[in-house]
Amino acid sequence: MRITEIKWENGKQYKVGGLVYTVKDEDILVYSDIRGEEISITEYLTLKELLEADFTEVIDWSKVAVDTKIRVRDNKNQKWKNRYFAKYEIGQVYTWNDGTTSWSANSERSVNMWEYAELVE
Repeated sequence: MRITEIKWENGKQYKVGGLVYTVKDEDILVYSDIRGEEISITEYLTLKELLEADFTEVIDWSKVAVDTKIRVRDNKNQKWKNRYFAKYEIGQVYTWNDGTTSWSANSERSVNMWEYAELVE
């Protein structure tokens, strides 16, 4: 998600380069460092880095309902595939094979693991 597309809301979190940032006061994005101190993203990133940043909203996959529509891929060069969420296990997102759902899958083993996943809005 490019920065121009972000809908700033208090408490919303985003990952930038592996770090997690939180929206505070509706328009300030902050990063909590190891010491627990909050650092404004504008202090941490240059304007050029900020404008070029690809913000990805942090998703708590453990709370996503089975059969939720998601997009997945194994690397950044692949096109997204439309799938239905199956489970989240040991830090990995799984979907039902070939676009099936929990209702139409042959068994609970009919799942694939993916490197990249995003919710469909």
